[in-house]
Amino acid sequence: MLPEDLDQERLAEAALALLSLTLHDYGRVWKSLDYDLMDLLHAKGWISAPQNKAKSVCLTEEGKRLAATILKKQFGHKVTGTRGSKKAAPAGGPGWAEQKIEDPSRAYVIRCTAKLLRELRVEPAQIVPDEIDGLQDWHANLLRIDRRKCVLFTHTRTLYSFLIPGVKRKDLDRFPPWFTEHLATNLQADDIQDSLVEKLLSGSPEVLVARTSDRSVLGSMNDLAFQAQVAIEASGGVDRCNIVAVNRDLNRIPMGALKYDYAITTLNRVLGTEGI
Repeated sequence: MLPEDLDQERLAEAALALLSLTLHDYGRVWKSLDYDLMDLLHAKGWISAPQNKAKSVCLTEEGKRLAATILKKQFGHKVTGTRGSKKAAPAGGPGWAEQKIEDPSRAYVIRCTAKLLRELRVEPAQIVPDEIDGLQDWHANLLRIDRRKCVLFTHTRTLYSFLIPGVKRKDLDRFPPWFTEHLATNLQADDIQDSLVEKLLSGSPEVLVARTSDRSVLGSMNDLAFQAQVAIEASGGVDRCNIVAVNRDLNRIPMGALKYDYAITTLNRVLGTEGI
């Protein structure tokens, strides 16, 4: 199973319980499992012999099969609803998630990873407009940098991106205006036309949340996330970095998916030929 398919809170509790089996010296634990427990796993035929000089063991075929079953059974996210029916949206979702989109063809479409969808507590749209113009089509992913939740937004067509660090529950509960406010801030820093920024900040933005749809964009986002993490760590962490400057630099990295052009150059080209 993928990490995003697991209940991380329950998994952390289980890991803590296992670490506690090696408790010694007034609160210290080893960064490995208890020797007796490892011997038991070997005796059951689930792992190779643990008593050797190697720092790792191999799961047997039976061990791999059983591990996958246990992960799904014990730590998989619970899904409500009957089999074959549409998954129910998580209880307590924010009010904006139930808003009616008056004109889906003009709403911002944000294609979120499974991790971000769970944080948003919304059910993704099943139908997305075929043609989306200008700055409307985005991908978004939830990251952890410096032990803080961050969201990376990437424009699907141009790969123009901005990272928002230190994300809190109250931010996600006002997701549409939160997104457009940060987009406007970063566009202003990149000297994008004022008329576009004014349009972003006027009125109530409509946002259509969907599932991610482009593996190429996700691959580029992984590269950008790594670059952002390096820049933030070099600046002393999330609380010390100038995130607008970090985002400016992200959009001036040659991107393979753009034939090694810059995202900011591609964005300006699109805005110049198509307007907003």
